[in-house]
Amino acid sequence: MYINKKLLVFLLLLTIGSVAFAVVSSAQNNAPNHAAPTVPGSADDPLITKSYVDEQVAALVNAELQKLQATFDKKMNDQLLKMETQFKAANAAEINKLRQSLKNPSAELLTVTVKPGHMLIANAGSEFIVRSGRASLFSPDSNGASNLTIGRDVAPGTIVPNNQLIVFPKEGRGLSNSATAKMDLIVLTRGGHQLKKQTK
Repeated sequence: MYINKKLLVFLLLLTIGSVAFAVVSSAQNNAPNHAAPTVPGSADDPLITKSYVDEQVAALVNAELQKLQATFDKKMNDQLLKMETQFKAANAAEINKLRQSLKNPSAELLTVTVKPGHMLIANAGSEFIVRSGRASLFSPDSNGASNLTIGRDVAPGTIVPNNQLIVFPKEGRGLSNSATAKMDLIVLTRGGHQLKKQTK
């Protein structure tokens, strides 16, 4: 059978073109599409709301604030411990005195020696009994103390009789031993009191 050469060439070219087109199409379909634009709201470009953003920002801010608060609390505790240690070291003698005074109940009678030129100042409700010496009543005002032994008031500046119970209804009053006295005062005390040097 005789075949036209032109037809044969045409069929050959057609076949080669079909094969080439099929190969190119397959390669394009299998290749990843990097240039494809993202669609808002899709998995590649999700949409978020303002409330979601506010919630996330608030959570981050709260976390940072908690860290700052914990750091501040630790620094304050360390500072307070340091101040407490310094206070105890600076006031060790006074603290020991206070501990000793707490060991002596107010109901116990104590013997106190008052040197010349000194005063024995009572707390409110304290009781004094002068055992020896010459004591005068001291008061920063015009009021004195109560002598329960004879049932009379003792005015400021007057001599307090020995071996009589004197009660001080208000603090700041007490007994004075003159700076020119030749002997100490020996006083029995019940309740709070303190020794002071007389002022001119």
